[in-house]
Amino acid sequence: MARIVKILLLSTALVSTAGFATWQGARVSAALTEETETAVSRRGGGSGGRPGRGTREAAAQGEVVDIATAQATTMQPVSIAYGRITAPRSAQVAAAVSGEVAFVKEGLRDGALVEAGDVLFKIDDAEAASTLREAEISQRAAEAALENDRRRVNELSEELVLLEEQLEIAQAELERTRPLVDRGLSGVAALDAARSSELSARQGLVAQKASISAAENEVAQGEIAVEQAVLAVERAERALADHEVVAPIDGEFSGSAPLAGQSVTTAAIGEIVDLTQLEARLELSQAALSRITGADGRAIPLEVELRRPSGDVRALARIDRLALDTSTDDSESSVAIATLLAEQGARLRPGDFVEARILEEALDGVVALPVSAVSPEGRVVFVEAGQAVFETVEVIRASGDEVFVEGGIAGRSYVVTPGAELTDGQAVMAQTEGAAEGEDSPAGQNGERPRAGRDGA
Repeated sequence: MARIVKILLLSTALVSTAGFATWQGARVSAALTEETETAVSRRGGGSGGRPGRGTREAAAQGEVVDIATAQATTMQPVSIAYGRITAPRSAQVAAAVSGEVAFVKEGLRDGALVEAGDVLFKIDDAEAASTLREAEISQRAAEAALENDRRRVNELSEELVLLEEQLEIAQAELERTRPLVDRGLSGVAALDAARSSELSARQGLVAQKASISAAENEVAQGEIAVEQAVLAVERAERALADHEVVAPIDGEFSGSAPLAGQSVTTAAIGEIVDLTQLEARLELSQAALSRITGADGRAIPLEVELRRPSGDVRALARIDRLALDTSTDDSESSVAIATLLAEQGARLRPGDFVEARILEEALDGVVALPVSAVSPEGRVVFVEAGQAVFETVEVIRASGDEVFVEGGIAGRSYVVTPGAELTDGQAVMAQTEGAAEGEDSPAGQNGERPRAGRDGA
């Protein structure tokens, strides 16, 4: 009897243990099912709190993707370039002669503004001034001698006229005397006297012409002497002017101004820079250069925004021309020269490193797509009738996180970020709940305002 009781108690214990295990297993299974349904719901597979709906819809409708609608917009392409500010109009400040400084312009110092024609400083010119005075005296003496020689020529010329008249009279007398002698009306002595008088007049005329020729030669020599004297005066004047250092242009003086009494040489002591005519020499890629070059091979006058890397100084400029830039290895490359607007010049300094935003001509009717939507080969996944359709588009520009393409795809739905597993013709559905085919998801909407494309290429 006792043995039977033990068997009954053992059986009861086993049944109780099995029941507890079954109950515990049911609890664990319920918990796992609830957790799985919650995860599916979080991934967008369920809605309305009904477990399992998302998984069933995904299986029935296809891959869940972000879908947006392509919209036409206006793009303002911007090319980014870098370069330095240069001053094409500048002048070195240096004395032409060595010597002691006798005068310095008031206020001349580093950073001072000067005007063309200002005497910046002056070297002691006492010796040069004395040389000029001597040259001027020599010039006046030469001019006086020349004037005297010319007067002598005039006097001799007047005497020549008288001698010519005397010769004519002597010749006439000889002609009258000769027939008289032939007829015996006059003696031979009268004929000899007439002949002697005619010969003397002829000799005087020849001598006078020789004197005039000599006087004219003296005049020619005097003219040469005057020219030499004039040149000497001009040299002396230049030598005197070299003692003054004059500003050749308007601008800002940079350098070390001399002091009165200081000895200076002909080495440059500074520079004058015209800050109203600054330029930026910009290095661009070949692609960017082609976009700012017109059909005639000249630069398109595009607007440029310049700024220092710190961003504290900005200025406006305009593309003026293209030029060749020779690097240290003697290779040549094209650079764009942008001329700063006159009122912007003082805001940047020669030598400043700048970033340039070249505003190219606006493109109307283009479509902006996120970079994630366009493959490197230019393919975009469109959505038609709930299926993925792979097509290649014509990419105009890539700018930042956007790609601009031809506007023919405006109004079509596309996949914002197609995964590698997505295939052509595969069934797809919008990820955002309630989004239908052709309806933008919030992450994929495009604005209607013009876009500024930033392109560093």
